[in-house]
Amino acid sequence: MAANMSESFVLARDNRDAWPAIRGFAYQIDSTIIEWISLAENDYLELEWGEDIDIINRSLKAEESEARRLVQVKCTDGTVSLRSPEALQAVCSYVEHLNANPRMALNFRFLTTAVPAAEPPPEPLRCVPGITLWENIRTGAIETDERHAAINSIAAFFQSISSPKSVRSEAWKALLGATSDSVRLDQIIRGFQWSTGAAQPISMEDIVRGLLVTHKMAVDAAAAKAQHELLFVYVMRLLSRPKSDSDRRLSRAQLANSIQSLKIKPHEQLVLDEIKNTRQTIIDGFSDMKQEIGGVKASLVFALAHPRPPVQAVIDEGSVNASFKVASTSLLSWPTETLGKWIERPELESLSTELNSKESSCAVLLGAPGSGKSALLAQLGKKLQAEDHLLLAIKADLLPRDLDSLFALDEFLGLASSLTGSIKEIASQKAVFLLIDQLDALGSLMDLHTQRLDIILRVVNALNGIKNVHILISCREFDFQYDARFKTLKAQRHILADPPWEIVQRLLESQGISTVGWPAEIRETMRTPQHLSFFLENFFHDPKAAVFSNYQAMLDEVFTRRVLRVQSLGPKAVEACEKIASAMSGL
Repeated sequence: MAANMSESFVLARDNRDAWPAIRGFAYQIDSTIIEWISLAENDYLELEWGEDIDIINRSLKAEESEARRLVQVKCTDGTVSLRSPEALQAVCSYVEHLNANPRMALNFRFLTTAVPAAEPPPEPLRCVPGITLWENIRTGAIETDERHAAINSIAAFFQSISSPKSVRSEAWKALLGATSDSVRLDQIIRGFQWSTGAAQPISMEDIVRGLLVTHKMAVDAAAAKAQHELLFVYVMRLLSRPKSDSDRRLSRAQLANSIQSLKIKPHEQLVLDEIKNTRQTIIDGFSDMKQEIGGVKASLVFALAHPRPPVQAVIDEGSVNASFKVASTSLLSWPTETLGKWIERPELESLSTELNSKESSCAVLLGAPGSGKSALLAQLGKKLQAEDHLLLAIKADLLPRDLDSLFALDEFLGLASSLTGSIKEIASQKAVFLLIDQLDALGSLMDLHTQRLDIILRVVNALNGIKNVHILISCREFDFQYDARFKTLKAQRHILADPPWEIVQRLLESQGISTVGWPAEIRETMRTPQHLSFFLENFFHDPKAAVFSNYQAMLDEVFTRRVLRVQSLGPKAVEACEKIASAMSGL
């Protein structure tokens, strides 16, 4: 309980706190100032008119109509998804604006400090988070056929949920009507931007002051601080008065005038001081948390509010190399041979040539399940390591499920410095290779509950294009096409084909297995390396092994031999296998 508050009174609900509203108000003011400073010469702002901030673009040709961007500002902690009431309310608001202004060019920006989260349950969305899917559609990251399917999945999602209490029934009906038309929904998605993960409140002061200096409205940090306070009070005055009593339109000319002519009144200075004190209290509070959480997050938050000149990190290449070798063990120890023999894959040579011949590269190896992607990456990794290259080889499916940040990834890899920072620093002197296997294991078909894919994609996108950095990723082809997040990868695609039947035939016959008379179906099945390996491990000692029609038939036969025909196991073994399979499908 807070100090000096009554302890005899029992709180029926502990949710009465004005600070979130005050913090949101201050955040909206700073967001307005940022847009004000960034205005084009002929454009202007209107505050609390259509939304929190309306940006009116008059820098158009004479025959074109006015364009308006509606900005809704939400300073909230945690996450946001397409199921969140505030998100649904924003989409409904945009639809209503469009319906009321059919001839005006309108777009909408939902600006929030919250970060996207997966929708529970995800169905019927094509992939989650739905906000990320929406943004991939809006920005054109999804190709034509997949785009239609993704839009339809968002339409089905809206049609399947109930209206939150905060949305008026008329607005909800308008949204449902709009989403029942795929062309109309496509237009809505094109015009609605999700700006999630925006700057936190404690860093807004520095952003505003930096803009004032950058735009030459202040000569130094001290002048920018004073001008920021003047602008803050100016906007606060506008928003504190009824609409009918104030002109809430802001232009570039007003920006200069307000800085020159405004005088802060004593009671306004008190409000400013209180807001600054509260911000500092938050920062100090984070500093006090060092004893509980080691101070890492507190230091990061404090650094945002008090930026310092950049310090060049000292990267110990030997330490990084040692950490990389340990982290690479899982992938490099992956089996690469079938009965002691490596099946030649021409893709290995072509990928190796590409990695070594370019200044930088990013490639994705696509293939069907069991096509040998992991074995190829393992073989390539061992080749690179033997050539004494700096290599990090990751099996994405083995990353911890609770991995939720780049810092957590650094810790998992045993690095004393950041992964991207270390690679960039070392790459300034020599080549660095990054192999990432089974990225499909983190896609929406396999993993609905973790942030691992987003974190890996952030690493790849941060390193892609850096001189001396070479990235190779493996992924199942279907998953790569299905999950829209993969579309953000700017990578050269390579398809891993199954080995030709002639090579497989020679391997089988070297083990005394005659393939004479084998039908085309089983030959095609055996071309898949996983199927071939499974057959040789389980049946090549059996001279009377059946010629199976497909891979499932082989699996069924092994299950029959090892479980159903073992009398000591009985029905309980089958029941246990079914429970294990059910549990694994829910992971």
